[in-house]
Amino acid sequence: AANYKGGPLPHAEWRVVDKPLADLWLQKNTENRKLRRMQTEKFTRDITSGDREITHQGIGFDVEGVLIDGQHTLQAISNTGKSLYLLVTYNLPKRAKLVVDCGASRTNYDRIHLSGRSGSKTDAAVARILCNTRRATPMEVIHSFEAHKERIDLVNSLFPEGERRYIAIAPVISVLVRATYHVPIATLRRFCEILVNSSPDRDKPGEIAVLKLRDFLIRGRHSGTESYYDEVRDRTRYALRHFLENKPMGQLRREDVEIFPLPSEAESK
Repeated sequence: AANYKGGPLPHAEWRVVDKPLADLWLQKNTENRKLRRMQTEKFTRDITSGDREITHQGIGFDVEGVLIDGQHTLQAISNTGKSLYLLVTYNLPKRAKLVVDCGASRTNYDRIHLSGRSGSKTDAAVARILCNTRRATPMEVIHSFEAHKERIDLVNSLFPEGERRYIAIAPVISVLVRATYHVPIATLRRFCEILVNSSPDRDKPGEIAVLKLRDFLIRGRHSGTESYYDEVRDRTRYALRHFLENKPMGQLRREDVEIFPLPSEAESK
């Protein structure tokens, strides 16, 4: 075998890993990369919610008994106190840690399609933004997609034909999806018409606000960074609020307070 370079062969077994065992194995975590707090928090949320699935990816130790894979999972088990059924591999080569996790990562779009659902890459990005955290787990994104898919499709249908490339982007759509729970659809359709076709009624100051948002989006040219997405979301909120209130707007500012809570967010308050 091309990848066998001699020495003892690795072997694996399924184990129920509880908090005491996780804490013990974490003591063998002496040559790994730095533990990433955000990743541990994501795993902790998935374990707590029951979204952690059984897979072939588990815990790995090298030939000297040093932990080389699974530190975030073990830390999450320790955090939650819950047990997981995991595949544990022993006697991995020392150099195995150099190539662990080097495969092509699945995107949220990939995972949505693998779960048997259909949607665009933009739809997947909208679902992630609606989670209201940059560190959403894959299962949190899928749950968000399932909960709001009809609303996402509805908002997509509100945009008329035209130049949508820099307009109908994920952070804009996410604000409008939230707004569908609070605002008449006909009103949102008018907002989208102005946003795409730039034909506001000059006698309505609220419609001029939408035109300013359009100009901002065209200038931004969709950089795709997290900071740009946050800025677009905030400025879309600001423009939409002035549009709904039909108020004059000077500069297109950022509205950093959520004004359109999702039903689940309203219930939790």
